[in-house]
Amino acid sequence: MMTYVRQWGAAVLAAGAALTLGSGPVPATAAPGTPQPYWGTDSPQHPIALVKSGSSGPVTFGITRAGDLPSHVDKLTLTVYSPELMRLADPKVTPVGKAPGGWSCRMYDGMTPVEHNGRHMVCTARYSGPPPAKEWHWKVNIAAPAELSAGTRSANGWASLRLHSPGHGSGTWWDSNAMTLEARTPVAGATP
Repeated sequence: MMTYVRQWGAAVLAAGAALTLGSGPVPATAAPGTPQPYWGTDSPQHPIALVKSGSSGPVTFGITRAGDLPSHVDKLTLTVYSPELMRLADPKVTPVGKAPGGWSCRMYDGMTPVEHNGRHMVCTARYSGPPPAKEWHWKVNIAAPAELSAGTRSANGWASLRLHSPGHGSGTWWDSNAMTLEARTPVAGATP
């Protein structure tokens, strides 16, 4: 009986230690391929983009560098979700300023691949160079349904950027904090 109690106690202590070790942030010396803690500060478009009902228009989003990043990255992945009442008009991401371009995107409505009016898209770029020195911004085209009322704000759209740094084995991924995408339809009678 005493042996069973000791074995059970050792198992409980080992499980507790594993939970404690697994609950904190990933240390900078994490094994290759292990995602690092989130980096960056949201840099949304101000003022909020205006998109007329029944049409589409550009919405800008971005990330400001915050925290330590590797000196060189060799792959980028960008995931973009449309604002809740609108859709992504097409599977294109356009760089603004010095942000990397050359994105190849797949758009989806739920799990179904689509060419237009998707809810989210996943994009990749074969960028090789330094991470953002200060900020990177991009824009996507957002479509507003024709039935959307004037002055309706469509929020909760977001994007996330993953930077891959080469290294031993499979390298390491660095995930950004969320970047905000939102838009609204113009108020009736107002000029944008």
